[in-house]
Amino acid sequence: MHFQRWQKLKAKMVDGIIYVSSNPATSEKLLENITVPVVFMDRKIKKRENMGSVLIDNFSAMKDVAAYIAGKGCRQPAYITADISISPSKERYEGFVEGLEENGISFNKRMHYAGTFSVETGQIGAMTLLQRNPEIDCIVCGNDLMAIGAVSVCEKLGKKIPEDIKIMELLTGKYKKGQPYPEGSRATHQADKQINNLLTDENLAIVDELSKVADDLGTNVAILSLAWILKHPEISCVIAGASKPSQLENNLKAVDLEIPDDAMERIEKILGFQRFERHVG
Repeated sequence: MHFQRWQKLKAKMVDGIIYVSSNPATSEKLLENITVPVVFMDRKIKKRENMGSVLIDNFSAMKDVAAYIAGKGCRQPAYITADISISPSKERYEGFVEGLEENGISFNKRMHYAGTFSVETGQIGAMTLLQRNPEIDCIVCGNDLMAIGAVSVCEKLGKKIPEDIKIMELLTGKYKKGQPYPEGSRATHQADKQINNLLTDENLAIVDELSKVADDLGTNVAILSLAWILKHPEISCVIAGASKPSQLENNLKAVDLEIPDDAMERIEKILGFQRFERHVG
């Protein structure tokens, strides 16, 4: 498939390539006879004259995650990730372990499960880890799909989130009721299709209503969702995923979005949100 795509690119006489791949070794071999500049996204490669990489600081990011969960009182964290032989996963794992150590927590390797970036891995990983280590108080997942799987398992086991266990890691407005899933979205390319379980008529109807609020404020559902979260002082941190620079730029707009009180009331009515307050003394 990659070879066929490259043949099409050559036919169009491209003069440069930005390459995103989960298997850089295979990609390098495929591109070894290419003379145009090639930039790999978030993948380390062997240095060549016409090839380079743009890398994410996965190591530091996971150190921050480790510090955050330690600050929340977690002392028995588990980690579900992809194969750590792949450079981003390896860096994240090492950053996570070092971050825990800096916060006085020694990571138990029995608390680690490796698979693929999928809902199924989140499910199998969470079940395996919790059966092996019932004392786990936090599960950190490599991406949102894994987190979805982990949450479903915790619910089946009767564990309350976040009271009994904390989980780190669907609301962009890209999925619409009665409309086909956007080409290239997770719902179309995930082999197990388990994310489709979340795309119920009820959930999509909620997204439709939130889209109306977003339209009235001149924004989109993703920005509105993040801004709504930031509006709650009891939430100290928002962790938002992005697979494209445009998604990151979109997410950052939430910081400047002001949601009027009447719009907040509309949102909370749509969500059925009820604020919990406890007064001590």
